[in-house]
Amino acid sequence: IASISSVFVGRIIDQKGKLNLLPVGLLIQVFGLIGMLFAKETVTLIIFGTVLIGGNIILSAISNGLIRDYTPDSMAGRFQGVRMIFGVMLPMIIGPSIGSFVISSSNRTYEELGAIKQVPTAALFAVAALVLLLLAFPYKALKKETRHDLK
Repeated sequence: IASISSVFVGRIIDQKGKLNLLPVGLLIQVFGLIGMLFAKETVTLIIFGTVLIGGNIILSAISNGLIRDYTPDSMAGRFQGVRMIFGVMLPMIIGPSIGSFVISSSNRTYEELGAIKQVPTAALFAVAALVLLLLAFPYKALKKETRHDLK
């Protein structure tokens, strides 16, 4: 389903423009994250999880397209390395650090086989939504630059 929808979404992005659809993807993913915060039943988890992943597919397609658009042809190899650092390495360091902080701050634990374990909290979804909203800053800069280029 995800690969089929990504092809469909890619066509819409090509028609409407990456920067025009970025806020839509952002809002869809934030809506999915907030829904996951309050979802308690399996059906609502599936619904909001699907919305969350849908927004993520849109944002991933847009960000990958924007990276290609702004990469000079002669520097493609170098920029792919930079993309890997900012798109893979840093999120793999920062995300778990934030998640660990949120989980440890909840002070919810359980005992399993004599060991005290921490319980992941739904607050992770709220924090993820807040972090995702930080995307508005580079979006605003790109949108401003694009308008400036059109003049």
